[in-house]
Amino acid sequence: AGLDVSVALAVLYLGVLSTAFGNWAQTLGQQVVSAERAALIYALDPVYAAGFAYVLLGEELSPTGVLGAVLIAGAALYSRADEMQRTDAKASPSSSTTTATSTTSTGEK
Repeated sequence: AGLDVSVALAVLYLGVLSTAFGNWAQTLGQQVVSAERAALIYALDPVYAAGFAYVLLGEELSPTGVLGAVLIAGAALYSRADEMQRTDAKASPSSSTTTATSTTSTGEK
């Protein structure tokens, strides 16, 4: 019983493209995004997989799978909204940091 060529090609594909190329691309991507953003991207991996399986393979999610995808996406959006609020708070000046110029009764500063 020799090695079937189609099995050998499938193993080669999984080893080279899915594993080696995926890890290489992940390493490059993590160099240009923040750790928080990278964590969000990777947390959404099951949602991407389900979406691609639906579009490319015609697979359907069970109601439990849809609920899981909604929960994962919702948690990612909630986390992202929290990050955006912190960023906005840093970018906008607060009223306590502004200085007012007062004038004297004679109009001098």
